[in-house]
Amino acid sequence: MDKESKRQNTEIKGYTILGKIAKGGMGEVYRGIHQGLNKEVILKKLISKAPPTFYERFRREATIMMEISHPNVVHLFDYFKEDDSSYIVMEYVAGFNLSEIIRKFGKVPVYLACYIAYEIAKGLECAHQKEIIHRDIKPANVLISNRGEIKLTDFGIAFKSSREEEEAITKKGALLGTPAYMSPEQISSSKDVDTRTDLYALGVIMYEMLSGVKPFTNEFSMENVVNIKKGKRKRLRSLNKNVPYTLNAIINKMLNPKKNKRYRNITEFKRVIEKFILFKFKDINSIKDKFALLIGDNENKPDLKEFDYSNIVIVLTLISAVASPAAAAIIILLFLRMFFPGVLFSFLFPNYYGLVGINIVDNREIKYYDLKIIDYDNRTFFKKKGLTDKEKLTLDNIALRPNQYKVELDIRDKKYVTDLVARSYKTSGKKTVDFKIANVEKTLFSVYSYVYDDLGAPANNCKLYYRSGVEKGWNILLREMNLLNGTKYDFKATSDGYFDAYINGIDIPREQKSLALKFYLIEKNAKVNLLNPYIDLDMKINGGSKYLLDQRGLKTGSIRKLSKDKTIFLKKGVYKFDFYNKKKNIRESFKISLNKGDERDLLFKYDEINNKLHIEAK
Repeated sequence: MDKESKRQNTEIKGYTILGKIAKGGMGEVYRGIHQGLNKEVILKKLISKAPPTFYERFRREATIMMEISHPNVVHLFDYFKEDDSSYIVMEYVAGFNLSEIIRKFGKVPVYLACYIAYEIAKGLECAHQKEIIHRDIKPANVLISNRGEIKLTDFGIAFKSSREEEEAITKKGALLGTPAYMSPEQISSSKDVDTRTDLYALGVIMYEMLSGVKPFTNEFSMENVVNIKKGKRKRLRSLNKNVPYTLNAIINKMLNPKKNKRYRNITEFKRVIEKFILFKFKDINSIKDKFALLIGDNENKPDLKEFDYSNIVIVLTLISAVASPAAAAIIILLFLRMFFPGVLFSFLFPNYYGLVGINIVDNREIKYYDLKIIDYDNRTFFKKKGLTDKEKLTLDNIALRPNQYKVELDIRDKKYVTDLVARSYKTSGKKTVDFKIANVEKTLFSVYSYVYDDLGAPANNCKLYYRSGVEKGWNILLREMNLLNGTKYDFKATSDGYFDAYINGIDIPREQKSLALKFYLIEKNAKVNLLNPYIDLDMKINGGSKYLLDQRGLKTGSIRKLSKDKTIFLKKGVYKFDFYNKKKNIRESFKISLNKGDERDLLFKYDEINNKLHIEAK
């Protein structure tokens, strides 16, 4: 058995070798485990017979990677020599490279491609700040973990622009890089590059992700070199109509053959692409978790449409172009209200409306359904009835003012009722109500009651009551019990520290066999009265400014200055209030513990002689 084959399941300087991943003319790549840390790693080996310039590049790659410490760059753990060979030990990333992702999707959805480019840009920004230019940015050198993390790797031909040693390593006229991703200046000379060269290569990657093909071929032919230097390529939107004009312009700027017409640096591009992503996603980091679900083996994968660019924006742009500003505003509002109420209320009126989605799932065809949303005064705010042969029906983006409602669904011979707490979109985002229709084989009229707190967790220590339409007093209701059908009922759920929840006026026809009730109890938030502030005070609550506008917590407010009596509401917990007045050089902190339903007064007294603020809780 030769020396190299013995590397299988053997050791190299404290690393257990698990197997060989790849082999080239001058080196090999192994997967191994650090024995002391029990951490999986990659060992990159340069064989002893490699020319001196290869050794110098290998050593330089390790030196450069040692300087970079960033979540979007593969981490270097070690560099050493063993048996006349050199080794680099790097972080092992379980997952894929970007080439595999492009093959998997064909065309990567718009916002997913932008997220990947944004994460690559963060890694490049760190490298560029240290004057390190990668020079070989391509999909094969972008790793994507099973957790959705994006990491740059292979700094084999990277160089530090401030070092003179590049002269000895890169001979004049030598070409280093991968042709399809090389900028015009890099083709002219691998030394005549700066950070905008990496930016150009990132533009090629974005083009490839969105179109599924490279803008240029991967060969050093005269025709290809001329095309690269002239920027002659197929228009991106001719290959993918879903690419918005804004993003198309961003990529065209990155791929400009004249580097002085590209973005000045990777940071400028990062800000532009971040702004584009934030137009749809409030939190860019949330994309990572969805990406992980998308590329993993799990069954509950997010819908790819979630990462597409919305056609709403295209329509709004056209309206703005052909109408006067006032007319365009009215047309846009009517258009959004009719076709995209979710956009209208979530973006324009986030604190005045809540958005609700209703899912109806049946194990048979739904056929006829009748659904309505009413408040406790029996006023109808939404109703929908119809026929469908589907087994799942979604009624999306129903806009409701913050309040407590009940949702009634009549389907076949059964009625389903659920309590609904609609908070403002700004407070809790979109709310979803699920109806799962099951064939419950019960005799006569059976009531099934479920009680949850407003976060969806089962509520403990609660009591249930019912009364018929002719009764004034309440009767105890068990979680499962039979009642007489053919009459009207009111139902109530109570629990200490919560508002009572009611489902009233439910008509039970004689043929009805069952009723499923869902109650959602709203916690009574603590009430805090801030009284007698003799001087203007800046204030913070647990380091922030957010509080609740009412005891039910349906709306969120913000307070930074206190100049008169103010009442706020807070969830149970311990709070630190910080009060200060910079002009008078006053700063005072006060801690208070609040339980559900508490009402506390904070009294302020200002001692002018000693310039001291006193706070008392009652």
